[in-house]
Amino acid sequence: MTIRSLAKKVTFASLAKLKDGLLRVHVGGELHELGDPEAELRADIHVHDERFFTRALLGGDIAFGESYGTPAGPWWR
Repeated sequence: MTIRSLAKKVTFASLAKLKDGLLRVHVGGELHELGDPEAELRADIHVHDERFFTRALLGGDIAFGESYGTPAGPWWR
């Protein structure tokens, strides 16, 4: 297992615990629905570069935001 795949797995496991909303994460052709499927509050994230998972996991909130506006283009939207 690579660091990137481990970071992705840990990120999804953490987000799956959402209780007050539903987060739909689009990665390539995959769709991951995390949280409460009955919730009114919903959001979608489209991950364009899977380096996002490692950066967000290791760097926290600031790295999460910085990965949106990288010089090479956003890793997620």
